[in-house]
Amino acid sequence: MLKIKGLSEGKVDKIKEAAGKLMTTGFISATIQAEVRRRVNKISTGSKSFDSMLGGGISTMSLTEVFGEFRCGKTQLAHTLCITAQLPLYSGRGELNERQQKLNQHLSKLNRVAEEFNLAVFLTNQVQSDPGASALFASADGRKP
Repeated sequence: MLKIKGLSEGKVDKIKEAAGKLMTTGFISATIQAEVRRRVNKISTGSKSFDSMLGGGISTMSLTEVFGEFRCGKTQLAHTLCITAQLPLYSGRGELNERQQKLNQHLSKLNRVAEEFNLAVFLTNQVQSDPGASALFASADGRKP
């Protein structure tokens, strides 16, 4: 950090000291660590096989990196996780009314923010011709537009 123009040794030392106060390191008992690990949830990838390979899905309270060549599915996985992270653990047609009410509240808030700050909001919505089909993308066979 000393190579950054405008940072003296004194400023660098103050930054290091402040960073040290923000982060606690050291020994954690197994009891405390076990309690922390009990709070970990798993986010489904949308694929039962992939979730199984990952021990149940993507873990919360951790960093997960994916890497690969162009067009191997990294962005598709990220988009799928954005959706599955927002889904309740069990959802079905029985909760449709409740989900629609929550969606309507969220859209109303979004609209107020858009109006207040003069923003454009762009939404996409995936629809299914058969709402009883299996969850997420599992039922997609490519024949329907």
